Amino acid sequence: MKKLGIDIGGTAVKIGFFNDSKLLECKRYAGVDTLAAFSELLQHPDIIEFIDDSFIGIGIGVPGVVGDNCVQSCPNIPWLEKADLMGILSKAHGDGYQYGLDNDANVAALGEAVNGAGSAHPTFAFITIGTGIGGGLIIDGQIFHGPGGMAGEIGHIATGHEFACNCGAVGCVEAIASATNIENRADGKPLPEIIAAAKDGDYASLQLLQQSGEALGEAIAQIALLTDIRVFIFGGGGAPCLEIWQPHIDEVISQRCFGRTADDFTVIQATLGNDAGVCGAAALVG
Repeated sequence: MKKLGIDIGGTAVKIGFFNDSKLLECKRYAGVDTLAAFSELLQHPDIIEFIDDSFIGIGIGVPGVVGDNCVQSCPNIPWLEKADLMGILSKAHGDGYQYGLDNDANVAALGEAVNGAGSAHPTFAFITIGTGIGGGLIIDGQIFHGPGGMAGEIGHIATGHEFACNCGAVGCVEAIASATNIENRADGKPLPEIIAAAKDGDYASLQLLQQSGEALGEAIAQIALLTDIRVFIFGGGGAPCLEIWQPHIDEVISQRCFGRTADDFTVIQATLGNDAGVCGAAALVG
């Protein structure tokens, strides 16, 4: 069965071409900055030529709040605000196929569940570290949305520090441990340089990563205390920090997770990289 997984980002749209769960090819399409341009992309020859009798549908991941099969809010991509993407898919390709839509962090989590580091773990929390901190919960192999569809907002768990978050609150784990905020506290030094300096013993870099690692440990502990989830998978551009974060995370969860130690948890890095979004989007159908 053939299907498409579409990952809509701020600078480009990525489309994965799948046969069952196998990614055949992933292509990047720039210049998609209006709904009209997205509708036009859906008629691209790459897509039209891919669709045949074995084609079953299209899934989409978007960086925003999804509800009632519609994008309810997407502040980083204004043209997606209130966009009826399911209706646009139906208009482009008819009602004879399956269509799916979800938040990009949920979709990336599902991608790791189907094709990546989560494939051996039916239940886990996915934490993506980038400009902010996003998350998705996979319970028994399925995305857990919660009654209002907003489960998994891991970046806004309070972790007891004094830094203000863009959401308006103080103490969110995102405000101290996102890749962007770590870089900002290092006067703009790129994260790979911070990691390298920490490995070379630079005190300031080690302190930054210790503080962010402890905050992530606190967030993980709170998730574990509430849900008893034991597997945590880190993705996004900040995931390489895990090598240095690990002992700090382990120390905090050992202290905070009543009745459990760090040995009871699996904290690992995602394996799909930039393909997680298209893999998860495709997994929304079929």
